[in-house]
Amino acid sequence: MYGAIAVLVAFMTLLSFIKLQRFVLFGQLPARFVNIKEAPFAMTFPLVVLAVLCIGLGVAYPFIDQSVLQAARDALLDKLSYMGYILGG
Repeated sequence: MYGAIAVLVAFMTLLSFIKLQRFVLFGQLPARFVNIKEAPFAMTFPLVVLAVLCIGLGVAYPFIDQSVLQAARDALLDKLSYMGYILGG
């Protein structure tokens, strides 16, 4: 019984997303949006830089984890060496 309800709800969700896609992507452009221009370069450039940084950090995460975060994690989890770092011993 629950499986049939789940399939019905999934099918209704699929239909609503197909309807949404049809109206948003393939519908007529409203008249008030005809004269819209692209954002200027001064607004687009910072977004591109941030996107490249996010992708670069995501790709480089294993290297960053092994070289920087692993040492910090080990130092914080070893209580005696952490107290030595904090107390200067």
